[in-house]
Amino acid sequence: AARRVPMSASTSPNAPSSLEGGIDGDEYTVTPEMIAAFERDGYVHIPGVLTEAEMAEVEEPMMRFIKGEVLPEGKDLCDMSGAVDRTPDEYTVFNAMLPRRYLPSMQGNVFEVRAASIARQLTRGKDMSIDYDQLLAKRPGSPDSIFAWHQDLAYWPPLEKDPATATCWLAIDDSTVANGCMRFLPGSNKESTLRKHAPVRISKGRMDEESSHALATQLSPSDEAAVRTVEIKRGDVTVHDQRVVHGSGPNNSEGWRRAYVLAFRTSEMVEEERRLGFSHSHNDEFNWDAFHAWQEKSDAE
Repeated sequence: AARRVPMSASTSPNAPSSLEGGIDGDEYTVTPEMIAAFERDGYVHIPGVLTEAEMAEVEEPMMRFIKGEVLPEGKDLCDMSGAVDRTPDEYTVFNAMLPRRYLPSMQGNVFEVRAASIARQLTRGKDMSIDYDQLLAKRPGSPDSIFAWHQDLAYWPPLEKDPATATCWLAIDDSTVANGCMRFLPGSNKESTLRKHAPVRISKGRMDEESSHALATQLSPSDEAAVRTVEIKRGDVTVHDQRVVHGSGPNNSEGWRRAYVLAFRTSEMVEEERRLGFSHSHNDEFNWDAFHAWQEKSDAE
């Protein structure tokens, strides 16, 4: 698909005011309140980022992955529930990393362009680039389709560049408590140090690079009391930063819970990651060295 040229608010005759926010051509106007929430809580809910007519640009390619028509290589297709020894048609948290790499026709779609404008505004004008994308789909009636509590930085190497991140999580289906919507620990983005994480273990006694692909941190009772569950509509987005603690519950509904994730980081950070050979592919040696560091640290303790 051809990349769209974003439209500025000054050239759009129907541009929303800064107090209202909303779609403005290929961009989306973010309100001051949204920016304040993102900075304070570590996440923000942004409604109506894609119209129903626009959803097909993301939904149709996504279904090609779920149906097995497009297959990511190696570990880039996995079950993020932490379970092992399943085939893709049994995954309860179906995860396809880097779909833009495996299906290049996705590049430049309407969500990509609109999300870029959101990321730029939420980071107050920083130079942001696409770092990675991800398809996540929770199978209907899957009580173990839990995405464990984590901070995204736990998965990433600690590099000396501006770490600012805006991860745009697009709901392909209405995302509800019943089907495992996102949940956040507001304010955890302000903590000075990263929380301890450990690999999710479901298959007792098996912990190697072929088993779990997920990391988890623990919440205290006071954390649990502060958690916010965020239900959003199809076409809505949540955006979270690199430090906020988040996860999602199981899909106990009769339908899928599908989401497309597009993460933006500072261009200087993306360039440094790629220089080191880190692309967020689960096949990256650099990525799995970082993953195993948590396991080694846990074993040492």
